[in-house]
Amino acid sequence: MQITIPDNMQKCSLTQVALLRDIAIETYQQTFAESNSEALLQKYYQESLNINLLSTQLQNPESEFYFIYSAPISDQTAQIAGFLKLNVGSAQTDIADPDALEVEKIYLDQKF
Repeated sequence: MQITIPDNMQKCSLTQVALLRDIAIETYQQTFAESNSEALLQKYYQESLNINLLSTQLQNPESEFYFIYSAPISDQTAQIAGFLKLNVGSAQTDIADPDALEVEKIYLDQKF
């Protein structure tokens, strides 16, 4: 997948899988806690945001995760504000169009 990455985004690497999981859980909690039980959220985290599954997704050449920063990465005050997941080809979860780019997930911390 060839895209131009803005200066406030950085592709996630496999070595950052634990950080990706932490950011995903934090932003999901902020987004869905009011409308879902804690038990349901915990089940989702265990099934869909576990290290093994995220590692597999990070190694899929048709999926890419990006950290979104609060400022350009070169800025010393830049903080991770959220994450984005993109899919092409067979990794797409909705309409499998070989010419399409799917934004599967985009979540931002509420403080940003």
